[in-house]
Amino acid sequence: MAEFKTLVARLDEAEQFLERASAPAPAASPYAPLDALDAAVSALEELTPRVGVFEKRALEKDPDKKVYGPKMAERVLAVAGRLADAAEAADELSDSLAPLRRQRSGERRAEQQREEEEAQAAAQAAARAQAAADDARSRAAADAAAEAAAAEAEERRRVAERLERIAAGEAGADPRRGAAAAPRLGLSLTDALAALAAACEPAELASAVQALHLLCSNALAYPEDARFRGVRLLNETFQQAVARHAGGVEVLLALGFIEREEAEEDGERLPQIVYRLEEPPLEEPERWAEWYAGVRSQRDELTAYLAAAAIPPLPPATRSLGWDEAKPAPLASHQVAVLHGQAGGGR
Repeated sequence: MAEFKTLVARLDEAEQFLERASAPAPAASPYAPLDALDAAVSALEELTPRVGVFEKRALEKDPDKKVYGPKMAERVLAVAGRLADAAEAADELSDSLAPLRRQRSGERRAEQQREEEEAQAAAQAAARAQAAADDARSRAAADAAAEAAAAEAEERRRVAERLERIAAGEAGADPRRGAAAAPRLGLSLTDALAALAAACEPAELASAVQALHLLCSNALAYPEDARFRGVRLLNETFQQAVARHAGGVEVLLALGFIEREEAEEDGERLPQIVYRLEEPPLEEPERWAEWYAGVRSQRDELTAYLAAAAIPPLPPATRSLGWDEAKPAPLASHQVAVLHGQAGGGR
């Protein structure tokens, strides 16, 4: 009979919910009657099939099939009657509370629509903010690229202008250039090598091309080390091996080196001319790879030139032999000066 007691307790709860549903709604919770009615209906739907089983047993007429005695049958039928009354009351309340339910449904739809509109507005605002940020980044990148290009063009223009002013002078006329003449601009690598070959004896040509080839090899071997991507024009070994010959600096320019004027660290001496092979930022891998491939292609062209002339290339320098770490030691009489402390010149 424990189940029957549970059903009776549940029916008591349903009747209490119906009482709350029929009571005036408190101001703080205007839809409390609807919540109470929904709870009562849920309880009644749960009770109906189980109470029906008990009622069927209580109404059994066959003495052989009767389960309950008269008192129990009376109790079951009383509970079934209460359940029927509660269901009828729930139907009446459902009709009377229908306007309130429609009102709540309308408010919920309005609230849902408001939330959807707010979410849509927020999404549109976020999209506009993202588009504005993307546009700002694009403009900043374009401005930075334009500034860099303008600065590079101005530097090239300034160098070209200065070179043009000095171009008429003979080698040695410009103290910043030592024994080097002002280079001719715009020569291809092939034309620059031809000019160098025309200005040199065979041994001098071998030494010069070895030095130029070594500059490219060192830049490829240590692209992250700026020491191996630049050379001062007044460097003693560079002057003797390359710069003093017409066409030597032109080959350097054809290889992609750019002429710069850089101040000395002590700030007392005049700026010196430096040739640098400047790499793109590592943060731009595609440009960097293109730059590296270009340097390698130029190096390979010099390698082919050396092979055709039966001139052995010099091995790349080790990290401890940067040309700018110390002044090169004096050369023995039989050595031909090259770069990075190495000697060469033989065929």
